[in-house]
Amino acid sequence: MKKFLFCVMLLAIFSSAYSQRIVNRIYLTSFTKGQIDSILGANGIPNIFGTAYDIDIYRLIYNTVNFDSTTITASGMLAVPHNTTCRFPLAAYEHGTVTAKHDAPSYLGGQEPVIGMVMASIGYIVVEPDYLGLGDGPGIHPYQHDATEASASIDMLRSAREFCDSAGIKQNGQLFLMGYSEGGHACMATHKAIEQKLQGEMTVTASVPMSGAYDMSGVMINRMLTDTPYSQPAYLAYLVISWNPIYHLCDSFSQAFVHPYDSILPILLSGNYGTNTVNNAMPSIPKRIFTTSELDTFVNDPNSAMRVALRDNDNFDWAPQAPTRIFFCKGDTYVPYQNSCVAINKMRQNGCADCDTMDINPDLDHVPCAQYSILQAKQFFDRYRFIDCANGIDNISEQAIVSVYPNPAHDRFNVEIYQAGEFASASMYDAMGRLVKSVALGKGVNAISTDALATGVYLVRVSDEKGLNKVTRVTVTK
Repeated sequence: MKKFLFCVMLLAIFSSAYSQRIVNRIYLTSFTKGQIDSILGANGIPNIFGTAYDIDIYRLIYNTVNFDSTTITASGMLAVPHNTTCRFPLAAYEHGTVTAKHDAPSYLGGQEPVIGMVMASIGYIVVEPDYLGLGDGPGIHPYQHDATEASASIDMLRSAREFCDSAGIKQNGQLFLMGYSEGGHACMATHKAIEQKLQGEMTVTASVPMSGAYDMSGVMINRMLTDTPYSQPAYLAYLVISWNPIYHLCDSFSQAFVHPYDSILPILLSGNYGTNTVNNAMPSIPKRIFTTSELDTFVNDPNSAMRVALRDNDNFDWAPQAPTRIFFCKGDTYVPYQNSCVAINKMRQNGCADCDTMDINPDLDHVPCAQYSILQAKQFFDRYRFIDCANGIDNISEQAIVSVYPNPAHDRFNVEIYQAGEFASASMYDAMGRLVKSVALGKGVNAISTDALATGVYLVRVSDEKGLNKVTRVTVTK
């Protein structure tokens, strides 16, 4: 039955490729590149990205498929560079866990829409799917549900292409995928579905899932079922309530949950309340929401409905063809880093030729890990992306014209620059995003002293007035 439903879902995804998807397009706002720089500063984010374009922001409402393969609408944010002379790559950023509909990206809440805005301003056509049941989508969001994360994201990408074709915004054929937290799981699901079922329609250029719960049936649920308090107990309730229409986990929530959770959790997870509100209503040890009989079945029966559903949403057992990097922070208490270890080991075992993983910072928890993971994802994408402009100049990664070495650096490191404008410089930022050093650069090898710097990891931005913008990470040792 599981395989049959999966095949039906994939058939629905594939067959919708050639029909019109956009139901409504809503212009939201525009930003100049200067305003984007100001937004970064207001959020405490160092301006090391190299914003180059003014941007326009839209909400798209589009047709996609539900878990039962019926047609349903979903929404998402689209950010596009305000430029019609260049061909840009397409990118998807998949957002993290939200429980309130209007906390989704297309309502511009929180910091995650800023990621899409910045990416558009440096030269991407960016989609941020709300997923099913969030934003303007009907019903409850199927949380961490592999198939609908993929279908909503793929149809959002198709809708973006449809929008760009009608608006005269040119694409260069590249496709980049990234996502954080639930978005890491969604990024993995989307990448897998594209490569396994959409060859000839889409090709992933590079992919970066970050801090995702890829091993739902192992690492994640084992953490949920311990007797140790957990900072995000809402996650477990969200799974049970949103998966019940899909997997028929229980006949009623009073069968699954003890009172008062059987009555309050369905209300709190209806799409009107934020995640903190749900967390505050939960016991700190998540499994205590279950009745004794339900918990016994869950823990002891490997073929219980919940165990089967969890295995159905593991999404690490495959081999990506596109270059893939899995980022995490070992200090993450929300999503254990072992998810990434399980994923990378299985992907390599399956024969992935260009898969790797990185502990961004072992001391960072889930939320602060995001900023540094996204900076690393941007740097990874820079190896591959290009922008075709009408004047024949490719605005590509500076990988070929700048080298930074050695790394780690003891008393100095070199910035070797082969081509730069008159006002080239290197700026160093510490782990808190503070500027700690800035030096002018000339063509050739430039030695930069680290004598006055503490041991640690620094971001180095090499830039000039002609658009050069290379960001790399240098570890300073003593």
